[in-house]
Amino acid sequence: MMTQNAIVLSASQYKITDDKGNLENSGCTLRYILSEDMSPAEDRTRGVKGHIPAKANIPFEDFDKLGELPGLYELTMTTKIDSKGVVSLVPSGFKSLGGISITKAAVKGFPAAAK
Repeated sequence: MMTQNAIVLSASQYKITDDKGNLENSGCTLRYILSEDMSPAEDRTRGVKGHIPAKANIPFEDFDKLGELPGLYELTMTTKIDSKGVVSLVPSGFKSLGGISITKAAVKGFPAAAK
């Protein structure tokens, strides 16, 4: 296991049922950025500008372990191996480091956001 600070953007629970109403699957989709810095970024080698959010499916009940979102969290990352043998890191523990707020900044030609 390892820990990683990240900006957690959103968490959404889901329940999938069959035609008879029987629960087939449930979980929580987590979207996060593996960074605590939202400064402009660019990776010309990969042709990427900005920060690409990661997506993970976590247990349904982990939704209640999260506080305000978006927020800065220390994530405990656990190794997961899928049915094809592909290894990935999945968030399994969530420690809030504080909420974050991004507001419209004053940009040349545009006034700052009204308060």
